Amino acid sequence: SVNLAQILGDFVVWKKDDTPAYNLASLVDDEILGVNLLVRGEDLLACSAAQKYAAQILGYDFAGANFIHHGLLAHGGKKLSKSSRAPAVSVADGAKIHYKFAALKLGLNASKCDGLSNLLEMFKEKFSR
Repeated sequence: SVNLAQILGDFVVWKKDDTPAYNLASLVDDEILGVNLLVRGEDLLACSAAQKYAAQILGYDFAGANFIHHGLLAHGGKKLSKSSRAPAVSVADGAKIHYKFAALKLGLNASKCDGLSNLLEMFKEKFSR
């Protein structure tokens, strides 16, 4: 459980430039697309809680979405993300190691993960219950 008032206070849903803030835009997109499972970094836990709260207020089905928050991917103590301007992940040397790493971060058996279809199957088995 996340105390939104304590962590975010009054969170922004509409910006001064007359455009929706990320949390609202993403929520509306996810509702329209029927998204019901999201895998995000643990740094977005408060954003996820804000979106679920807004979904409840709006009567969206998204209020029942499931979230999995994983530990952040880091290199040298620095978060690997677009917002930190980290370079894109390269699969030039083979993607298998990246699938194994994703499996490990999601609590799946990395030794049995050798490709995307295998990773997706393990993911479905664990989280579709």
